[in-house]
Amino acid sequence: MTARGIISALAMMVLALLAALAFLLFREPLPVSSSRAELNPASSAYTRVGLRRPNGTNYFFFPAGFSWSSLESTNYATYVQNLRAIGCPEETVRDVIVADVAKLYSQQRSRIWAAAESVPYWKTGDNLTAQMTQELRRIDVEERALIRELLGVDLDMQLQRFSSDPPARPIDLAYLPVDKQGRVREILQRNRKAQQVFRDRAGSVWTDVDSRQLQDLQDQEEAELRAALSSQEYSEYEIRESELSFDLREQLRSLNLTESEFRKVYQARRAYSQADASLAEAGTAVQTGESADSVRAQAEDQLDQTLRETLGSERWDRYQRAQEPSYQTLSKLADRLSMPAAVVDQAYEYLHAAQVAMEKVIDDPTVDVSARDAALQSMSQEASSGLRGILGAEGFTLFLGAGGRDWLNPQP
Repeated sequence: MTARGIISALAMMVLALLAALAFLLFREPLPVSSSRAELNPASSAYTRVGLRRPNGTNYFFFPAGFSWSSLESTNYATYVQNLRAIGCPEETVRDVIVADVAKLYSQQRSRIWAAAESVPYWKTGDNLTAQMTQELRRIDVEERALIRELLGVDLDMQLQRFSSDPPARPIDLAYLPVDKQGRVREILQRNRKAQQVFRDRAGSVWTDVDSRQLQDLQDQEEAELRAALSSQEYSEYEIRESELSFDLREQLRSLNLTESEFRKVYQARRAYSQADASLAEAGTAVQTGESADSVRAQAEDQLDQTLRETLGSERWDRYQRAQEPSYQTLSKLADRLSMPAAVVDQAYEYLHAAQVAMEKVIDDPTVDVSARDAALQSMSQEASSGLRGILGAEGFTLFLGAGGRDWLNPQP
């Protein structure tokens, strides 16, 4: 056979195979016996007869008699079981159930809002009665509890996936025994909800009494957590979820600490905070006879020494710099305008040098008032021009509006 004949034969074979494949892909599904028409929750709900994949999309054939209504149930636990029984991915199960539950409770909320009195556009006020507000809060609690019971997940975390806002930092309780994780979550959700209700009720007018009452609620949360956890478990909770821990993560985020380093810094800051609180309670003198200022200075020196040893000289300098309000403003400005970190350092060093020079003029007793004011004005103009060159016109304008005028024009 010639080469041309071989090629022609191969082409015919390929065409025949393609025709057979097309028949298998596009033929009608095979009839299904009546014994398989009914959904069996314990087995697969459909039989895959044909499959094709144009542009990455799968098409499946389902047996006769299959419908979504055969999966649905007025009992949510059964509904979840049915979805899982057909091999539905767990993420899809969560999406389906969360959407269905949200629809159910949205109807309850709609009835409450429909019964609320409308407020005229020229007036302010709440168109909900206290009973309606309480009922809406009850619905929120019940909805979250149902999702937790059915799926073992947090409703807010599930809904966050569909939001463009940055996700909230989840509360990680994996370090606790399993039997205590649920108890801690319940304590936190209940108490945080009570605290939020208190803040909403207080509104925009906040008094010392409100601060004390909120602190009482926070103390109650702490007492319940301490009762539920061992001392070691509660210490682990604090290092992850306390206000001090949040503050440290924010202050030290640019230093790229290891877990061990973070723990050392946390313990040092915690010890200093406790010592400072004890001094505040003791008044101006302490039992040793030393002044409170002297004892506080010693505690600060100990804190600085621990931080310097933990961070090393380079990161220690960066840590100190990060405590400066002007540096914090420049850092936030850089985030807003997507500036490199090097620009922040350059701008801060320039501003810091200018401030030091101005302070020398202010503190110099040999300079008379008129000459001092003229020198400060000239130095301020020069510093402004240099800083504008570093930050750019837009960055410099934003810097001035965020407190930069005060830093560029120190008062004698």
